[in-house]
Amino acid sequence: MKIKAKNPRAVAGIRLIVPCDGLITIDGEGCVEVSADCAEALVKGTADWDYAEVEEAPASEEEEEVEEPTAELTEREKFASELESMTVAQMKELCKEGGFPEEEWKSLKKATLAAYLLDKFDSAAPAEEEEELEEEEEPIEEEEN
Repeated sequence: MKIKAKNPRAVAGIRLIVPCDGLITIDGEGCVEVSADCAEALVKGTADWDYAEVEEAPASEEEEEVEEPTAELTEREKFASELESMTVAQMKELCKEGGFPEEEWKSLKKATLAAYLLDKFDSAAPAEEEEELEEEEEPIEEEEN
């Protein structure tokens, strides 16, 4: 769900930690895509956000089929769900196991620590995909003449 800041110039391009969704990045127009729960919390719970106006698509004679969301969660969503049920001590233990610099996470509170771990998860995911691709590549064999 898209929401827009009432003062877009003040928040354009910054990153915020918000309820339900954790870390978000606000675009240059002060808009951000968040979950419905997060949007409701921000719009109704603060004076800083409004629902973004949705541009209606031109009506067509044939209605497109609406895809229902899949029941499967992504790896990131599973990890975020696990973080919600963890204590701060458990998250800090996870940081230690991950070898993250202690000065980065030592003083963080639960919501910020969860966002920190999700950020580390996001930055680690592309590196893991690269490693998998490298493993899949077969070495080129030279022909003997």
